Amino acid sequence: MILFAIMDVFIGFFITLLLKGIWGIVPPWAWYRYSWGFTLAWLLGFVMPGASGGIGVREAVIVGLFGSSLGTGVAAGLAIVLRLITVVGDLLTFTIASLLDDDRAVKS
Repeated sequence: MILFAIMDVFIGFFITLLLKGIWGIVPPWAWYRYSWGFTLAWLLGFVMPGASGGIGVREAVIVGLFGSSLGTGVAAGLAIVLRLITVVGDLLTFTIASLLDDDRAVKS
């Protein structure tokens, strides 16, 4: 839970970096507004029944929350980039955990 809290705080910084780096936009909001928005989107995607991994729900919330300040197209692009980053992170975590598990099974 502590790692999720840390990630949720820092996601605002990462979003501002993405907006500046990919779209060349100076974010109209402070970093912490993106942190709470992403956290809200993640939570709604997490609790939504029938949405595996919150797919579609989280993106819709991100577009809904940030679309008015960033533009719908940029908010949709941001939602897609954030989804790709989390999928890559999940795959990396799975790979590391699998490799560590295999090492322990061999040593036992």
